[in-house]
Amino acid sequence: MDGRLQNEMSIFKVCDKIASGMPSYVNGWYTTLRASRKTAATCRDYLWKVADFLSSINNDVKKVKPGDITESAVMNYFLSIQFKTTKNGVTYTSDSYQNTVWFCLNSFLKYMERAGLIKNNYMANVTRPKNRDLDRINEHRILLTSDDFVKILKAIDEEKDNFYRVRDKAIVLLFMNTGMRRTAMTTIMVSDVNFEDHELHLIDKGSKRHTYALNSAVEKAIKEWLKISEHTSDGHLFLSIQGNMLSTDTMARLVKKYTQIAMGKPISPHKLRSGYCSILYNKTGDIEFVRRCVGHSNVATTQRYIVTKGSEKERSSEIMGELLG
Repeated sequence: MDGRLQNEMSIFKVCDKIASGMPSYVNGWYTTLRASRKTAATCRDYLWKVADFLSSINNDVKKVKPGDITESAVMNYFLSIQFKTTKNGVTYTSDSYQNTVWFCLNSFLKYMERAGLIKNNYMANVTRPKNRDLDRINEHRILLTSDDFVKILKAIDEEKDNFYRVRDKAIVLLFMNTGMRRTAMTTIMVSDVNFEDHELHLIDKGSKRHTYALNSAVEKAIKEWLKISEHTSDGHLFLSIQGNMLSTDTMARLVKKYTQIAMGKPISPHKLRSGYCSILYNKTGDIEFVRRCVGHSNVATTQRYIVTKGSEKERSSEIMGELLG
């Protein structure tokens, strides 16, 4: 079993456990999610959200009958998730979160309607929330530059333990040069790396097949790691010091460790992915190019990852001045 599939099956076990504590109709819906090839992570997230919705009707979710799922119950719940309480008081939840809940409830209630368990899909008349988060990206996100990436690599070079220094540099360089997800990073097999063609082949989220080009710096780092690691040709590329597959949490911790040293604040692998997109976009100005590089299905998703330098208006003024001045 390859690493990606192993990780998926592990998450599906969690899904099965969650579903076992839910009414039978939720299990029926969960089966349709599996059949439609939703990722394990999506199934888990959707099950958690439906469990939260049902608990708003009755704390003992197993006692919630289809007849208890009324339009009023759905609307009151959807209104309630639009706000959250923080230490600074009550504020709105993010548009992205509201979108996810909308998609989840719409999927669940559509199934219930088709199965004849409720009269209507009560989310059908609720317009999907507009995502205004894009307007606040530069305000809330960190703009990582190539200089920041260099600082992070220098922090790794200062690691005294040779095992961690060599392994972690290979991992972080791969994050920086491919923008891959940390889940994908944990599942890379030694056999996925093709030094002859300078490529890395793997299956990522949603069973998408990706081919990443490997530059000389990344290949050198991987080769140095392979020299000291206890691995087999059909085993995982990155291992713990005990020889086990690395978890996504371990990947996150090691990235945060070196970014804390280099920048004074911990940065997640996801933000490295955002940094990868931002650096490419700020260098090329070609969002379609960035989309293809990072493997997104559409440009709208890529836009959410990009943090710009905030100088677009000044640059546009210069361009128009040159044309019209």
